[in-house]
Amino acid sequence: MNQRTIFDRSDTRRAAHEAIEPTARTQRATVLAAIRAAGRRGLTDSEGMLTTGFLVNSYTPRRRELVQAGLVLDSGQTRPSHHGTHRDRIVWVTCDAPAVAATSGHTSPAAGVTCDKCGCQRYRDFPIHNGQSVRCDCARCGRFISFPVWYGKQIDHA
Repeated sequence: MNQRTIFDRSDTRRAAHEAIEPTARTQRATVLAAIRAAGRRGLTDSEGMLTTGFLVNSYTPRRRELVQAGLVLDSGQTRPSHHGTHRDRIVWVTCDAPAVAATSGHTSPAAGVTCDKCGCQRYRDFPIHNGQSVRCDCARCGRFISFPVWYGKQIDHA
């Protein structure tokens, strides 16, 4: 017997998407404004939900859409959840937020490099490994570019 599941109902999924789109557009703007207002400190999803008043089933899809649109990206930082769980949460920032200060004195290999995914020529450096290393990502889409500093040692990418 060939039974369709609820997930196979593309007609109902499409109708639901069309019905929510005007609301989703407003919600995306609200989520983007909240993350932008947080500046380089950014927001975890749980902080964003508290800030906007949205529930998880409204907030998370809108933030995900902003990531897919290249407006929001993973900052490379995490913070503990305020929900008391023992798992750290990703901190999200807008692509126009200044990057967290990276290890000074390195030359980024991204200077003059064009992202092969989105065509952007801007990049952001994120400290990792408690500031001992630096990860360089595209400022628009968040695509990884390189590690200019690895455990305190500048990496030559020539």
